[in-house]
Amino acid sequence: LACHHWMLGMWPPEGQDRVWNENPNTLIASSMIFPAGRAEAGHGGYWLSGRWPFCSGIDWSDWLMLGGTVEGSGEKRIFMVPKAELEVFNNWEVSGLCGTGSKDCGADGVFVADPMTIAAADIQSSRTPGSAVNSNPLFNLPQAGLFPHIIAAPIIGMAEGAADDFTEANRTATSTYNASHIASYQAVQMKLASAYAAVAVARTMLRANCDEASETLTSGGVCSEKQKHRWRRDGSYAANLCFDATADLYKATGGRGTYKANPIQRNYRDISVGISHISMSWDVMGSEYGAYALGLGGNPAV
Repeated sequence: LACHHWMLGMWPPEGQDRVWNENPNTLIASSMIFPAGRAEAGHGGYWLSGRWPFCSGIDWSDWLMLGGTVEGSGEKRIFMVPKAELEVFNNWEVSGLCGTGSKDCGADGVFVADPMTIAAADIQSSRTPGSAVNSNPLFNLPQAGLFPHIIAAPIIGMAEGAADDFTEANRTATSTYNASHIASYQAVQMKLASAYAAVAVARTMLRANCDEASETLTSGGVCSEKQKHRWRRDGSYAANLCFDATADLYKATGGRGTYKANPIQRNYRDISVGISHISMSWDVMGSEYGAYALGLGGNPAV
């Protein structure tokens, strides 16, 4: 949800006032899936319809940022809509990340005024309408270029939690099969070391990229395509590094890891769902970066 406050700072000031004037603690959920919504331009705004999946945090939010395509022009825009004007579908029945409440929501001809919408291209250009009142570089960070970091960050936390739980559980644990001291196995020691190293490497990569983006904007520069493609690559790679390490710990836990009382099964389920996000797919992000690096073009949305 914190990333949505960052993004809202890019919006026109009138839109920011409407969301936060009455309650400065208002939370915003989102579904930036543009094909899910269709918008028809009208006088002073747009008529928005569609059904959007994966609206994480919708249970605690009063507003939603929803992606949609404008009929006729094909322009991709983001629309700020009060939750009260949307239908929420209670369909988040999943194996992991249950607490995010990432339900579907729908709209049928909801009117969205111009100050409550922004072109997706503006968010990538580092020249957003909100820049006039929010001069902090935070509000001009490129959304698509750094978005994988937003998903990767909790995945790193899940991996660290799994490593901590594994360490605590196996300091004194013995094997059910032969009563041997589990901590004495070299394979167990190496898997734990790999997990903590993966967490450290992933955290370092993401922090370095965020610092680089902030420094670029603070110095008056604009984040380049090369930077943004590299950041997308790094976010996915870091998350996959942590997922692989967590999967190894889960397997090394053995049958005890399947019990609901064992926290490592929850870490494993949550990270398995988190890594399924398209921005975490190494097949997608790796090939996207490789194509860009080889001069075959990259994601045009970056």
